[in-house]
Amino acid sequence: MDIGTNTVILLIGKALKTKIKVLHDEAIITRLGEGLTEHHFFQSPAMNRTLDILARYKQTCEKYKIKKIVAVGTASFRTAANTEVFLAKAEEKLGLKIQVITGDEEAEYVFSAAHTDFGNLSEKLLVVDIGGGSTEIITGPLNSKNFIPENLISLALGSVRLTEQHVRSDPISDDEFKRLLVIIRNGLSDELDDFYPHRDFKNYVMVATAGTATTLAALDQQLASYNPQKVHGYKLTKSNLENLVTRLAKMSLHERQKLPGLEPLRADVILAGGLLLNEILRYFGKNEVIISDRGLRFGVFSKKFL
Repeated sequence: MDIGTNTVILLIGKALKTKIKVLHDEAIITRLGEGLTEHHFFQSPAMNRTLDILARYKQTCEKYKIKKIVAVGTASFRTAANTEVFLAKAEEKLGLKIQVITGDEEAEYVFSAAHTDFGNLSEKLLVVDIGGGSTEIITGPLNSKNFIPENLISLALGSVRLTEQHVRSDPISDDEFKRLLVIIRNGLSDELDDFYPHRDFKNYVMVATAGTATTLAALDQQLASYNPQKVHGYKLTKSNLENLVTRLAKMSLHERQKLPGLEPLRADVILAGGLLLNEILRYFGKNEVIISDRGLRFGVFSKKFL
């Protein structure tokens, strides 16, 4: 179980030597991190929504007669002042012990998953995981059997966090959009300039994972309903992404909620997420990004069970 700021994901699989046989893969938006930017605490309705879904997932695990459950919590757990309250409730009510992973651990799991699926495309990978509360950027060679990255960084930039902090108008006003753009660019430069002083990434293939990236791929293909087979491995060009961001910026929340390929509950945060991904491509000088539907949960499964 991957319990994120925006989405809770359940992956049930069977370990087959070096591969994962997927038996069940489900994602539900609970917005656990709702209001976290303003209040610094998990809000009771958000905790209850998330606990309800975890209870449902636990029942699904019982149907499959699962022997071991691994649950990880990400950015929102690292931020909330009452994380221990939620962890205690999950253990008391559901018997579920949630491991709060660090940003570096999250990055390593994500890189491991991308390495497994796309390691044959290039000598080096540049992996981007845009979550609701944070973004992980990982680079590494493909000659390591342990999938160990060379560099990894976790940024306090995410689709939910950016939206709650900086988006007030609907549709977003020109001034607000420009401010959001500047905030993202400055945030990337402040964190990455020292980390990547030369920025020579010609030999790197960029892979993006998590809900923002997969949703943008679905939107670009105008999928009537989400199809992981069409999303996983999809090449999203920078020009198409820029066009998507421009379209989304002109739409009201109600209009975005009607778009094919976009879950209504993600409609409010997809603009900030799309703009962030576009700026990451610009920063690293990339004209396209490969989308991965197999993110953190697959990395955790690989590390724990393979």
